[in-house]
Amino acid sequence: LFSYCAIADFRIPWTPQRQWDGSLDPKLNSNQKEAVIAITTPISVTLSPILLVGPFGTGKTYTLAQAIRKLLLQPELKILIGTHSNSASDLYIKDYLHPWVEEDGGEEA
Repeated sequence: LFSYCAIADFRIPWTPQRQWDGSLDPKLNSNQKEAVIAITTPISVTLSPILLVGPFGTGKTYTLAQAIRKLLLQPELKILIGTHSNSASDLYIKDYLHPWVEEDGGEEA
């Protein structure tokens, strides 16, 4: 598919300071922290696509919400969340993002 690049070229910029970043939710396990770090890595760093895969109830949605919260701290960024239905996106915002935005006194999600 991508004949011009080798998988070995893709590395998450990894440092202990980023791995255990104090701003990450302490409820995240090490795999979730790694996913948040990969998702929030600057666009100038070349990474392969990031896929979060797991059975129901393993924290995929929660992990994405934590990454989005971190990205929202950069006011110039715009984020698009795609879901399979409007009701799913409404629930995502209501359950994961709206309480955080209200808590910080920011604009509505």
